[in-house]
Amino acid sequence: MMIDTLADVLRARPSGFALVELVLVVGLLALVATMALPNVAPMAQTRVDAAAAEIAQALRFAQQEAIRTGAARVASLDPVSSRVRVFQLDMSTGSPVEDVSKPVFYPLIRQQNYDLALLTLPATRSVRIHSALFTFAGGSTATQLAFDATGAPVNILGPNPTDAKPLSTGEVDVELGNAHRAIFVDALTGRVTLSS
Repeated sequence: MMIDTLADVLRARPSGFALVELVLVVGLLALVATMALPNVAPMAQTRVDAAAAEIAQALRFAQQEAIRTGAARVASLDPVSSRVRVFQLDMSTGSPVEDVSKPVFYPLIRQQNYDLALLTLPATRSVRIHSALFTFAGGSTATQLAFDATGAPVNILGPNPTDAKPLSTGEVDVELGNAHRAIFVDALTGRVTLSS
């Protein structure tokens, strides 16, 4: 039997799609879906990285401010509330306490005290400070770290510079679910580094 016209050719072809056509369409749809839908898995790690960077910035800022002003600055890291604070010490009382009359301002927003709640910031929402442990000569520990006028990391226990105890080890850990990141402070120089 011979097919003579175009209409006969179109009628003779089976209706439907070829397997190759279906595979191509499904592949293209899968590619578009992976680009269009956000990848949720790295979201926790992204927030943990942002929180670690914020803590590292606070520690570096406290050190730089201590050197710039010639007066001690403290970076306080509260694991209970996941708050990061930087403040100046009042040494006139005999024991060092926070000097509320001279607030330290957040560098990006000059009218805001350096007091950040990681749990509520958009970039670090739900990230917790799992631990903040600074160990000093003699074995004392704290969740806050002072930098003296030279930028050295210390625990200031009294009004005299000789009362300051040098840092032995310093580590802060942040977490969100299974995502973790550590921040380290070098005992000699105060250099702040992040775990990889």
